Amino acid sequence: MVNLFVRLKSIFSKINFFKLPPRVNRIRSLSLSCQTRVIAISSLMPFMLISSRLSDILKLELANINSSTETIIILLCFSAIVCLICFIKLVLIDIKRLHDFNFSGWWVVLSIIPIISSLLALALIFISGTKGDNKFGPQPPKASKLDYILAFLGCILYIVLSAVSLALINGPKYL
Repeated sequence: MVNLFVRLKSIFSKINFFKLPPRVNRIRSLSLSCQTRVIAISSLMPFMLISSRLSDILKLELANINSSTETIIILLCFSAIVCLICFIKLVLIDIKRLHDFNFSGWWVVLSIIPIISSLLALALIFISGTKGDNKFGPQPPKASKLDYILAFLGCILYIVLSAVSLALINGPKYL
């Protein structure tokens, strides 16, 4: 078991999931956000597929938990951890995008207000950042063709997975 943790640590130490430049431009921000949202929704898909059994799980007494129920609970915990990690990554992306506007990252706190969060999201997507260097670092490089392709594919995949997850949540009548 210790060997497994050592191997996982060595693998994850090479992955820089949270490493971002000081400033992120619009296309790179959109690309990273969509990729992160796809990861979050994908981690929830197995749980959504078996969520019809959730009411049965909640009715069970603790002594009657069987292996399939334990599997579902482990899957739910895994999905919750992945979604929490993705949420943190999305907040970091927004902070780095705000840095591109020469604003403090604390402005991201405004995103907890419903209407303001929509306006902030639109501004982060459609308004370009400050030209040249600012107090948060040098101007980010222009988006490459790969960034545009990843942003487009990420948005499409995010829309498709969102539609599928809504269909899974609302039941088989939408499938």
